[in-house]
Amino acid sequence: MWFWFVVRDGVIAIITVIALSYEEAGGVAVSIVAGVLLTLLGFFAHEWGHLWGAQLAGAIVRPPRTLFSPFLFLFDLEASGTRGFLWMSYGGYLGSVLGLVVLFLPTVLGHPRLSFSIAQALALIGVLVTFALEVPATVRARRGVLPTKGPAYTKKNTQNDTATPQKQSGAERE
Repeated sequence: MWFWFVVRDGVIAIITVIALSYEEAGGVAVSIVAGVLLTLLGFFAHEWGHLWGAQLAGAIVRPPRTLFSPFLFLFDLEASGTRGFLWMSYGGYLGSVLGLVVLFLPTVLGHPRLSFSIAQALALIGVLVTFALEVPATVRARRGVLPTKGPAYTKKNTQNDTATPQKQSGAERE
């Protein structure tokens, strides 16, 4: 399933590059489309960071049932524990930082474009949302209190989630 998320995000990246290449000729409308697409790619960088952080920690993650999910994966809180949750969180933050560097680099290098200005403004809103929604959960987890529920969390052996775990412990395989 991850393959199809790579394809999805790659297609969006290609469309973004095409929009950026037509920005001068296309005017403000193309700049707005390119800016929104750049922001979407920044969000994907954040989500892929979460996934890679979780995988590095050996956490149990499951792909969502559809490519249109706002989340790249479902995280098994019960099976992954505090270490997995923290690595997953930190990976998302690292993905965000890398995405922000890409979005602000043209401005820093003296090549500002309207599309990047739009993406920067939207990305900063995204950072504020991250601080409001994700940072408090990370701080609580550092203190030993994991979240008990959330839209991107799942528990093993739930009846509503029939996706196969990406990694199983020896006890789960038996």
